[in-house]
Amino acid sequence: AGATESFASLARYFAESLDDDVVGPALAAIQGRFPISIIWGELDRSVPLEIGQRAAALLDKARFDVIPGAGHAPYFERANEFNQLASKFLAG
Repeated sequence: AGATESFASLARYFAESLDDDVVGPALAAIQGRFPISIIWGELDRSVPLEIGQRAAALLDKARFDVIPGAGHAPYFERANEFNQLASKFLAG
């Protein structure tokens, strides 16, 4: 019960208000104080690759990697590739 209304409310939020809560500008303001890595799934349908690319442009000092064939959860869908990228970042 209530699922239809809940999903409709969530869809409205994504369409109308999501950008109000984006943390990119806050991260951009403090970048340089610590390293930032963005790892994105190429096929993410929840938060498309274009959003990741915009975040990377905003955070110009961040490392940006795309995992081919992965969706919204690359850490789960392509764990080996994700772990290699994360390990390389952490080692650097």
